[in-house]
Amino acid sequence: MSRTLRDAILAACADLEAAREALCLLDATSGDGDHGVTMAIAARGVRAKLAQLPADEPEGVVRAAALGMAGAGGTIGAVYARGLLAVAARLHEAESEMPTVALLASAVYRAAIATGGLGAQPGDKTILDALQPLAAALADAAAANLSMPETLARADAAARQGADATADMVARVGRSARFAERSRGTIDPGAASLAIIVHALVTSALRPAGPD
Repeated sequence: MSRTLRDAILAACADLEAAREALCLLDATSGDGDHGVTMAIAARGVRAKLAQLPADEPEGVVRAAALGMAGAGGTIGAVYARGLLAVAARLHEAESEMPTVALLASAVYRAAIATGGLGAQPGDKTILDALQPLAAALADAAAANLSMPETLARADAAARQGADATADMVARVGRSARFAERSRGTIDPGAASLAIIVHALVTSALRPAGPD
């Protein structure tokens, strides 16, 4: 893979900002209608933190992204910060270990555990309903010794399918839970934003490098 992690994260920031209105519309059906605004603020925060980094060392890049996401505030900022810090901790343990499917799988698994620790369960119509299928797809790919490109393609599909599946769920936690059955029929905005991020990361990672 020819793109740096910083490149991939910056691509995700751009896609989040581009999806601002669409995410707000999703959130307006059973929330405050501001998820797109919050994620755009988070994207700007991540970009600012990355601009302060002198190098592209993966652990530092992920920690900077965590700080940028935390700056968005609210529950979603805490969710992303906690998940990203779990990924950074796994990268720290790996030290100079080369990126592998197994390392990626274990890092995202740590993120899923950390995110679940904030109180949501699978089926509650939250970001976790996209994150857990993503983690499972990566674990399956590691067990099957798949190549990194094939792994990333499966991860992208798993996150998207997990987000889409939330349309059939009833929100049980957070502000959306107030709408009960009326929350059914639309994709959870948090799960949707995660799918956007994963797609951008994967697309960037698999895109060939341009000429120097």
